[in-house]
Amino acid sequence: MDRTERFYRIDQLLNDLRSVSMAKLIEALGTSRATVNRDLESWLAPLLPIRDATGIVLRLLRESGKPAEVVAQGGSFQQMLGGRSAQMVRIRVPRMLEYIPEISANKYMLNVRFVTLVDARSRPVESDVGFQLTFCAL
Repeated sequence: MDRTERFYRIDQLLNDLRSVSMAKLIEALGTSRATVNRDLESWLAPLLPIRDATGIVLRLLRESGKPAEVVAQGGSFQQMLGGRSAQMVRIRVPRMLEYIPEISANKYMLNVRFVTLVDARSRPVESDVGFQLTFCAL
């Protein structure tokens, strides 16, 4: 199998399985780990400038806002936006809290609801949750 065929096979595996282990790639391509690593590096190389540029824009965007300490009473927080526009909302929850924010927003309102995982299912948090909210815009 030549390199082009291996690229096609990698693409096919990713489309079919969405996630492929290194062992599965080595088996499917019938080649060594070093060859798979070289192929993946070569395959991903054209995307690295996009990744780097996106990282710069996201860093600038994240740093653009001023964080505010807020509380989600009963695990839920709502805020009218009052004409304020943001390209991204950043939420920071203390690491000790194993809560996941679910965020929905439109041009009028922001809604944040916290959930926690119990037996692989999300359950609403019913206690007050303090968190940091930042509206980011360039």
